[in-house]
Amino acid sequence: MNTNGFYISKLAIAGLKVPEAVLQFKTGLNVLSGPSNTGKSLVFACINFCFGSETLTISVPQLAGYERIGLELKTYAGKTYSLIRSIVNHSRIEIKQTSLFEKVEQKEKKFVYVDFNKPNNISEFLLSISGFPGEPTYIVSSQYLEKKPLTFRDIFGFIGVDEVKIQTLDSVINHTGQLFDKTRNKAVFDFILSGENANELTTLDKPEISNAKINAQIEFIDSLIKDIDEQLEKFANLDLPDSENIDKSLSALYSKLDKATQDLNALTTRKDNVYNFLTKTKSEILFKNELLIRFSLLQDHYNTDLKRLEFISEADHYFAQLITVECPICGGALNKEHFDCIDNTFKKEDLIQGVEKESEKIYQKYSDLSETIDDLRTDIINLENLRQDNENEFQEIVNTLKEQLEPITIDIKNAIKELIDNRLAVVEYNALLNDKNKYFNQRSQLSNSLNKRNPNKPAASRYSDRYYYREFNNQIEVFLDQIKYSDLTRLDINKVDFNVEVLDFLINNRARKNNGKGVRAILYSAFIISLMNHCILINRPHPKLVILDSPLTTYHGKEVDNSKNEDVNANLQNSFFSLTANTPTDRQVIIIENKMPQVEIREKMNFIEFTNDPENGRQGFIPTPKGKLSS
Repeated sequence: MNTNGFYISKLAIAGLKVPEAVLQFKTGLNVLSGPSNTGKSLVFACINFCFGSETLTISVPQLAGYERIGLELKTYAGKTYSLIRSIVNHSRIEIKQTSLFEKVEQKEKKFVYVDFNKPNNISEFLLSISGFPGEPTYIVSSQYLEKKPLTFRDIFGFIGVDEVKIQTLDSVINHTGQLFDKTRNKAVFDFILSGENANELTTLDKPEISNAKINAQIEFIDSLIKDIDEQLEKFANLDLPDSENIDKSLSALYSKLDKATQDLNALTTRKDNVYNFLTKTKSEILFKNELLIRFSLLQDHYNTDLKRLEFISEADHYFAQLITVECPICGGALNKEHFDCIDNTFKKEDLIQGVEKESEKIYQKYSDLSETIDDLRTDIINLENLRQDNENEFQEIVNTLKEQLEPITIDIKNAIKELIDNRLAVVEYNALLNDKNKYFNQRSQLSNSLNKRNPNKPAASRYSDRYYYREFNNQIEVFLDQIKYSDLTRLDINKVDFNVEVLDFLINNRARKNNGKGVRAILYSAFIISLMNHCILINRPHPKLVILDSPLTTYHGKEVDNSKNEDVNANLQNSFFSLTANTPTDRQVIIIENKMPQVEIREKMNFIEFTNDPENGRQGFIPTPKGKLSS
């Protein structure tokens, strides 16, 4: 029995002040199902992180406070390993040969690097428990026949597919989607199927290396020309004006804009002047009104003083009619002697004379003040009239600016912007054409150079005839037949071919990318699962683990087109779950899905449901039951 490979038994994330999140997995089929925003994609990201991804590829608010991620692996040889990686300081991964929650002495812990260029790294460990050779295996990494060591990140591209990649239009072989990874990814695929490697590869002679470089350059130029053609499509239905006419129109509009701007600035300056004069007039009115109030109070004061003095003058007449009994000075009886006392201390004529002089003085001030008040009131009336005229003029200027000059200026600016956009479009269009012609010339020169070196070079075969491709094609046909792909998509599966040019599989000569998102995801899943089953069948090294995120749920990202339904139909979904539910216990399939498997087959799998409801079952990946992840 082949005991290579491993399966995931536990996944946990932990922190000092947060509850641990733990998931239990088993061999065979594991289905993690639930609605969006329950942490399903985070599960995939955590597994990928522990398997050596450079960073945790997803960030959610619920991760706040969590510090490390743990993954418990069990090999089919009976060993248990735990991988623990810090979310922040994640350059190394801790490995211990115990269960995830078992504490061990520091000396029993082993730390390996994430960087596979360093010795003692996580890739070496995962490759070893997957059954790959202990010595480095070299893989061709470019068309120049450069070779680099195989890493577990290369293998993970053929066992783990996230919700975006599973629907990709790109090749399932060149899973990174990068042109420069094409050669290496195909070499890794060939190695997984057959064991072919570049360990004994001899460096090509210079002419052959030169040809390889030229082919790579031609391929790169072809991709650039293709990109330019795609960019030129947006100009297909546009009637682009002539650059000279655009420049003439722009010149005329700029002249109009200058004139309108000058008028606008002149009127704005006038408005500012009127406003300043209006503000000054209002301040002067306010000042004079305040002065009028104060002068009116002073006038009242003078009037009161005059009445007081008038009363003093009249009082003498009334006091003369009174009979005096006692002396007001000494209090004695009034007789001849006492009159001398009064005459000596009090002279009535002086008092009367003082009152008259004071009255004349106050009356003069009162008259002057009255004239000043009258003049002040006249000034206020004149200022109020001037203020009203200023306000009318100010409003007239504002209306002219708002209703005439500003709209004209805006219209001219919009027309200028439109012409500038057209001018830029013409420049971009001409630049693209120039670039395309330049690339065509470069390609022609390279092709001529290549033909001179290899005048009788045969054309590459579209389909590979390697035996292990044919055997693997049969494995995919079996899988698709078992999920009734033909019945449910109304496409007979007469032949599955591997296309060397696009590095993808054709079903009856129909490319996978020519299907909708849902069917593309099913076919990608068929490829990944069939590859694992085929490796086990022919006793090739494989982790015996597959992780598929959303193989049945169409991922729309941020832009959702509800008018176009590309989801997998219910019958195909049920057939897919029914087949994968029979996954043997010597391998593991983890499916992360929004869709729910049929109730009657859930007992055949490890079914985990996130309900997104705190009152009903498990709400999501975070939070989970309490516990502590050992460090």
